[in-house]
Amino acid sequence: MSLLKSLFGPSREEIWRQLAREVGGEFREAGSFTPYAVQARTDDWIITLDSSSHANEGITTLRAPFFNPEEFRFTIYRAGILSDVRWALKMQDIEVGYPRFDRDFVIKGNSPERLRRLFDNEKIRRLIEAQPRIHLSVQSREGLLSQFPAGVDELYFQRHGSIKDLAQLRRLFDLFAEILQQICHEGKAYEDDVRIHMRRLSAPGGRIKQRHILYDGDGSRRDAAAALGRLGDPTAIPALASVLGEKDRLLVVRAIEALAEIRAVEALLRLREVLRNLGGRNPTGRAISAAIRKLEARA
Repeated sequence: MSLLKSLFGPSREEIWRQLAREVGGEFREAGSFTPYAVQARTDDWIITLDSSSHANEGITTLRAPFFNPEEFRFTIYRAGILSDVRWALKMQDIEVGYPRFDRDFVIKGNSPERLRRLFDNEKIRRLIEAQPRIHLSVQSREGLLSQFPAGVDELYFQRHGSIKDLAQLRRLFDLFAEILQQICHEGKAYEDDVRIHMRRLSAPGGRIKQRHILYDGDGSRRDAAAALGRLGDPTAIPALASVLGEKDRLLVVRAIEALAEIRAVEALLRLREVLRNLGGRNPTGRAISAAIRKLEARA
């Protein structure tokens, strides 16, 4: 063991590399001002741990873009810490019904009911309480310079200084995964939930890339289309039909295949309508024709 390591312990790089292994993520090397980062996927989301220098002070951030069509916003920080004035002006103080938690933290948001459901989750409260310093929020990423598609916001944690505590970092990743699951899926196991797959299908596709890929919506939308076909619920027909004109060829094929699996007259009518508008010469038209023949054979 080197003298420096014996005096100061493992370096931040060593700790973050270990974190990447523990969360099943990747350790990424970047530029001179942001030398490395850790990224991990959890369900449909990419969580990115990053650091940067600002005014001679290090800043550690954790971020995860997610589809937020309801524009749910909140921020939470320990009581006694000065808040961002912009948040204070826009959102009301909310108590979530747990006296010690309400005493120790300031919670602001635009939907008291959703916030109370969020903090009804004991694991989320416990993971927040385990952080010595926390400023966590859902931030809007709209505006002319935003790279984020409409409806996509960001779960965002920021702390001044470098974090080298492996257990603390692991708890932050666990906290993000739990909050995203709660916000987007209401904490449900979503594999057989038609409503959740319809929501996933309605999310924007494409990628957001800054220093790293932060958001990748294509895969989850394709998976949602396939799941809706497997579940065979006719209520999903309008949602599946709505993506048939999109540029993502694989998504369109998955949606056509899903409609063919839903044995309902409406699915057949929707496919015939789209086929009339497209004609049968392009690949989408041929795929729709095959799906129609499959449905007619089952009728």
